[in-house]
This record gives sequence, C-alpha cells and structure tokens, in this order.
Amino acid sequence: MASQLSVLGGATLPAAMDECWRFLTVPELLAEWFADVEGTLFPGQRFLFSFGDGDFFVCDGLRTMPPELQFNWRFMGVGDASLITYRLHPLAGETRISVIDSGRYSPGIARELEEGWKDFLARLERRIRTGANTRYRWSECISASAILAASPESALGLCLSRLTSAMSFCEGRIEPDLSRKTIEVTFHSPAWRGRESQAVLLFAEDADGTKLSLTHSGWANLEPEIQFGERKRFAGFWAGFLEQLESRSKSLDGWVCSSPSVA
Repeated sequence: MASQLSVLGGATLPAAMDECWRFLTVPELLAEWFADVEGTLFPGQRFLFSFGDGDFFVCDGLRTMPPELQFNWRFMGVGDASLITYRLHPLAGETRISVIDSGRYSPGIARELEEGWKDFLARLERRIRTGANTRYRWSECISASAILAASPESALGLCLSRLTSAMSFCEGRIEPDLSRKTIEVTFHSPAWRGRESQAVLLFAEDADGTKLSLTHSGWANLEPEIQFGERKRFAGFWAGFLEQLESRSKSLDGWVCSSPSVA
C-alpha cells in the first residue's frame, strides 16, 4: 500500500554553485542531461519536462531561488503529484546537490525512484565534468499510473469498455482477468513484421478510489528503424487515454480519445 514517503538523493558536482544552478534552470543545459523544457521554470507557472520518447512530466513551479528549486510534478499529467526539491550546497570549488522526492509511494517504488535519481544525478555530474551530452535517448518501457474515482471493479469495467473502442487504431487482443483485476493487451501491426508489444493494466484499491498502473513493453523487439517512433506514438496514446479515464471516472461527460496512426 502506498504512503507518503520521501526519496533522498545526492551527488557532488565539479563546479561552483552558480554554474550548477544553471544546469538546473537553463533549458539548453537541462536538455543535455535531463529533458527538454516547455514553458518557464517560475513560481506559479506550469511547464513540461519532455524526454523525447513520448514520456513527460507536467510541473507546477513553486520556488526558483538559489540555492533551492522546488516544483510539483505528475508523470504523463496523471496520477498523484510529487513534490521535488533540489538544494545546492557550496563546497571548496565544488557543489553538493541534494534532491528530495516526496509523494505517495510504496516501498518498492521508492527504491526504484532512489535508483532513478542516482542515475540522473550521475548524468548531471558527467555532463559538467566532461562537457558531453549524457541524456538517455529513450526508455524501453512505457510506465505510468492514474487515480480513478471508482472501485477497482468499476474502474476495470470502465477502462475495458473504453479500451475496446479506442483500439480501433491497431490490431490486438484484450484479455481481462477479473479475479486478478488486470487487463493484458497484446498489440501487433503489419509494420512490425510479426513482432508484438504487450501492455498490462493493474487495478488496485487506493485511498482515493483505484490506482491504475500501466506498463507497456516490447519496443526493443521491433525493427530499429521504427521502434522509437512506435514507442513515442503509443506513449502519446496512453497519456491521452489515462488522462481522459481519470476525468471520465469523476463525471458522466463525453469521451474523446485520439489514437495514434499505425501502419
């Protein structure tokens, strides 16, 4: 069960604090170790961190004053918001950076986030030390979660009905398992030359209703010339699908879901 946890991370950067601050706030420098920035990192402003492969964070700026940068973010614009705080501490010719990631996490997710922040801060340290671009190109798994204002059974039924109609864009089969509260989806396309990708949607009881966790993998199995584009296309589909599923679970308004074009 998820509870409010704080994930801690830190690293020593080989530059003065003013220079390190630029790597946290200047879009051109952020793009060389973390993500592209859409919008401005100012308090009260909304901005996006986009990773290029279809994944993104929707962020709301809270504090942008050295030595502290603070914002809320939601991965793919859905699910619970987490509070991210960077702090810089000047040392002799170097800077110590710490990050605090606070959110509703299970112990397992908290451990994964700790490893993730260790990797991102290592990329930042290498970018400053070597001058080389250290940003990763893409993730081989689409992973996201949403909070639905319904019981797991109702949320699964709603998702299943919407998923069935939304899948007109691609061939595939949907396999719900009501006892395990999961939906497994296998996608395939003529352009994939017999290969497939697999999505698993898991529904679990949450304090606010139901937490829907999505993983969609198999992109590395596609032909190299199409795997990145297909992964990005489906990430856009899932982002829109989960956002509207969250909204639909709270109201009886209409449903519109754009689908990626797949050859």
